[in-house]
Amino acid sequence: MLDDVTRRIIIREGALLSSTLYEHFDSAVAETRAKVRFPENQEPHAHAFYRRAAFRANLSMAPLPNEWIIDGNSRLGGQLILRHPDLGASLRVLSESKVTKDGVPHAGTSRARRAAWSAIPMFRLHGESDAHRNFLLLTNSRSEPSAMRIVHTVDPGEYKGTVTCDFDVPVLRDEAAMAATFEGADEHENFFEVDIDAEETDSV
Repeated sequence: MLDDVTRRIIIREGALLSSTLYEHFDSAVAETRAKVRFPENQEPHAHAFYRRAAFRANLSMAPLPNEWIIDGNSRLGGQLILRHPDLGASLRVLSESKVTKDGVPHAGTSRARRAAWSAIPMFRLHGESDAHRNFLLLTNSRSEPSAMRIVHTVDPGEYKGTVTCDFDVPVLRDEAAMAATFEGADEHENFFEVDIDAEETDSV
């Protein structure tokens, strides 16, 4: 189960990042719709790849807030991960799943992804454990306006199986509202399972 310190840290960081994320994601969505000549319902992958590349390029134009950095290998299907080295935290950017009950994609067969999806504590000296701080930042370009949320998975899930999460909070466009809404908010913890109906790959 996600510890309260990590929960509060990620809520705080989500609020700090929200305006930057939405500014650049909205721009990427608009650019994709304007420049990709194929209808999205016919060629969704073309839109996903262009949108992902545009989002990364937009984020790269200036330093991210509070020492977050852009990571991930863009040659691996446009992989995009936001990382905070000092906090030991990461936000893997993926699109909301179209085939799950609550939109959380499963890890697939990759060992690295399955490890990243699993809530295995990292231990330091004297038996003290650090929280598992690999999160997913899920984007939804189909909603109006576009939306994002941060989730924490506790297992990799399986094809046509389930993904279990113990943290699920929206990234609100109003930073102050986000911070106020979740201040000390144990009641917002959402322990749930998501049915998976099809294999999915990284997309934004």
